[in-house]
Amino acid sequence: MENDNQETVPEIPALTSEYINQLPALTFRGPIHLISTHKELDSALDTLRKEPCVGFDTESRPAFSKGQKYPISLIQFATPSDAFIIRFLPVTFNDSLVSFMESSTEKIGVGIKDDIRKLKMEKAFNPKAMVDLSEIAKKKGHQKSSLRALSACYLQHRIVKSSQKTNWARSNLTETQLRYAATDAWACLLIRPLLESS
Repeated sequence: MENDNQETVPEIPALTSEYINQLPALTFRGPIHLISTHKELDSALDTLRKEPCVGFDTESRPAFSKGQKYPISLIQFATPSDAFIIRFLPVTFNDSLVSFMESSTEKIGVGIKDDIRKLKMEKAFNPKAMVDLSEIAKKKGHQKSSLRALSACYLQHRIVKSSQKTNWARSNLTETQLRYAATDAWACLLIRPLLESS
């Protein structure tokens, strides 16, 4: 039985940067819905509420100076087929979105404590059904639990991080940015069942 367990639980510490970089890139190829109005948000939430679980992530404008911090620019949700990129504006972080964050729909992400902390700085709410894959990975003994490591380990694909430090607050997001943001949320849906069954 011990040998079987060693075969089913991937050895994340053995995944070197060189190994990860030679893996094929993981990219979400489905429809991406960019949300910036009440009407668009209501339509997106109607779709998301039909799902038992969704991928979840956020993006913030990067800070390059010590002590410099920026609020969340985007909130991302993904279903198996669609991605919803919500511009983090007063018009979108409303009671409907808060209600969804407090709903029983599972929101699956990686390292989501900081995401929730930043969201609570903008509006008080009680997040529910949040599933943090990094916490699950740590409990299973994995030393590396980033989305990049988990994707390489369980999907044998790499998350391309070249867009991570781009300006997420810009008015016209590029196609590359949108695909990156969508992939981060979508990948969580793919990883979750493989991680939990390992």
